[in-house]
Amino acid sequence: MSSLTKAQKVGLICGGAVLFFGVSGFLWAILSSPGTLPDPSTQDREQILDTLVGDAFTKRDMAERQAYLRQLRDQNAMPRFDDLGDDQRQQLRGNLQEVRRQEVEDRMDAYFEAPPEQRVAMLDQMIDRMQDGGGFRGGGRFGPGRGNGQGQRRGLTPDRMQRRLDNTTPEQRAKRSEFIQALRQRMEQRGVNPRNR
Repeated sequence: MSSLTKAQKVGLICGGAVLFFGVSGFLWAILSSPGTLPDPSTQDREQILDTLVGDAFTKRDMAERQAYLRQLRDQNAMPRFDDLGDDQRQQLRGNLQEVRRQEVEDRMDAYFEAPPEQRVAMLDQMIDRMQDGGGFRGGGRFGPGRGNGQGQRRGLTPDRMQRRLDNTTPEQRAKRSEFIQALRQRMEQRGVNPRNR
């Protein structure tokens, strides 16, 4: 039996190390993955809030988070937030805003990618959804939705408006402005007061 040369020994050691770290990394990725989000119809209020605030929600891809929130809206199951602690409320608000922002971006992209003759129908669908209460208003199964718990809706403050502006490019702001103008015009054509939205 011949002995291995020094170069062969080094090659075997390096190959073994690469194999070890590759398998270890693969197993770590699988075992540390947060799993899928639960079906909200099987959850109570506390479980839904735990899901929305927890790391499992933020680690899921955007499509899965959007699907979970869509299920909550469809089931009219968005819980109230007013009895959460400040840290939880801030985490929840951030998680929901991130998904909501992406949904708005997706709708705007779809609108601008659509042929001009289809855009009015798209705006009509969005307006219908707004009138039906679609969006993150909350309420339903677990109480009233957005606001301060006394029927008052919190508006944009100058600081919040500035933060939104700081987080967008001039192109995004121009696109958003054009989209909002088209949406408002269509609402007015249909006799829907855009100020009430």
